[in-house]
Amino acid sequence: MDMSFDIRGFLKPYEKVRTDLESVKNVFVTPFGVNSSRHELYNKLLEYNNKLSDLLEREAYSQWINGSFISLKESPRDIDLVSFISSDVVSRNQVELQSYIGEKGRKKFGIDGYIVKVYSEDHAHFVRTKSDYLYWEHWFGWSRKNRRRERFQKGFIEILF
Repeated sequence: MDMSFDIRGFLKPYEKVRTDLESVKNVFVTPFGVNSSRHELYNKLLEYNNKLSDLLEREAYSQWINGSFISLKESPRDIDLVSFISSDVVSRNQVELQSYIGEKGRKKFGIDGYIVKVYSEDHAHFVRTKSDYLYWEHWFGWSRKNRRRERFQKGFIEILF
């Protein structure tokens, strides 16, 4: 899918855009100067996902990426993301996954990461999965309020691992 930016520097189209790591590099890293934090953050994103994939024993997961990294900001502070991982896999790795979220993830990788347990449709807690998807879609699909208390639509990306 074609990615572009609106006049505020937000990703268009205003929806979840499925892409891959190579496209992330081409759109959100390469066009920026060598002094931009984007180059280091992208390398940290690769490290984060290589280690996460190893921990999950190559189980499939999806990841939504948002925030200033998915904008035209020259030097974002971090990368905001949420990983959607099978509930069984999360349960088996609950302790180890703590180093990929919150403050630990920010210190280690420069990643402001969250993890959502994905329950199968026939599971009693599947409604939690649906609720979490809606929550994150709303959170990632709109900007923060500006001084005039206005919010604006924006796109975010999804990568399948």
